[in-house]
Amino acid sequence: MDRHQGGMPRERTHSFRLDQAEPTRRPAVIRYAALQRARARARASRAMGVGESMYSDSAVPAAPADGVTSQHALRLRRALAKLRHLVACPVMQLRGAEELVEALSQSASLAEAATEELARQGATSGRRLKALVSSVERRAAELDDHIHAAEAMRRAAFEYQLTLDWFVRVGGIAWNKFTNVCMLIHESAQRWPDPVVIRSDVPRATWHIAASAVSVARVALEMCQRCPSLNELGEWAVHAALLSDVGCLCLCDSDYCVPLDADARLETHPLRSADIAAALRSVAAPVVRAIREHHEAPDGTGYPDGKRGSELSVLGQLIAVCTAYVNRLFAAVAEPGSVPAVRHAAVLTELQQLATQGKLNQQLTNLLPDTPPLVLSVAPGPHQPDGCSRLSAAA
Repeated sequence: MDRHQGGMPRERTHSFRLDQAEPTRRPAVIRYAALQRARARARASRAMGVGESMYSDSAVPAAPADGVTSQHALRLRRALAKLRHLVACPVMQLRGAEELVEALSQSASLAEAATEELARQGATSGRRLKALVSSVERRAAELDDHIHAAEAMRRAAFEYQLTLDWFVRVGGIAWNKFTNVCMLIHESAQRWPDPVVIRSDVPRATWHIAASAVSVARVALEMCQRCPSLNELGEWAVHAALLSDVGCLCLCDSDYCVPLDADARLETHPLRSADIAAALRSVAAPVVRAIREHHEAPDGTGYPDGKRGSELSVLGQLIAVCTAYVNRLFAAVAEPGSVPAVRHAAVLTELQQLATQGKLNQQLTNLLPDTPPLVLSVAPGPHQPDGCSRLSAAA
């Protein structure tokens, strides 16, 4: 009778051939001990090849097969593998990534010093070896977050440019690509708390809109995460930032450039963008309202409706502040790279003056990041057609 029927459990039977002896069972403790010995031998054999250079396959003297030293060697080997992986990231080849390259070279030098210390002193190195290995691991983890965040922003900008190109050709937004861009922006915000600004001089209106929209979405998401009262607006802020300037594409010609007589019509692009967003079923009503209001001012001097103060939504004022911040960063930084602290402070001072005059929301302006962002330029092209210059200035 089975235990499910209320009786004693049946004894498990083992089938074997009559011409063979019944196999003997080894205790579980013996099997576990053998597994542990096999793992220890595998770790010791892997640790013998840890003394590799980061950029070459030449080996240095291996570390002794001591237990503590083998543990440090394994940790150092993993950190070196992560650094080698970071070197191959596409974002490291872009203009503006010199700061990341310099930090990576410093981490590589620290890893080489730890490798030499491990090969020379081995188990006698003690605290110094442990501190070196910990420093390499910590720097590798920080660089991994920074580089992958910058890479996520680069991919988001390219994906969004493809989405805009699809919109120009077909007349609609590919929602799966749009969702992928949102996921990349969130990934960037989770891995690196500082904002990343993507910049390009490519003479195509779609790229200028994509670079500005992705950067505005990134900064708006960070501000929502920093302020507890704005946490719930994070996803809506990303949607509003990405769709706020889509209406500008209705003014583009076949070369993605704005005609020279389109200055007056540029003031209507918030209405065009709001209409496009309203046609998408997955866009919430507050997002459509924020898109319509992202060029309004609390004092009533904005466009297209000239709304004032309490008539404006918080989300619309947030996108307006982030748009003004990113546009002034683009204008203040001539070359890609880390924004100088003096220029970043000048941009914040200008925005504070606008907030004092009633052009921007004062409370939201105070939430702008104090840390200068990293500006990446993803294409060379130092000159722009006149139409695209007007678009980047007005959008």
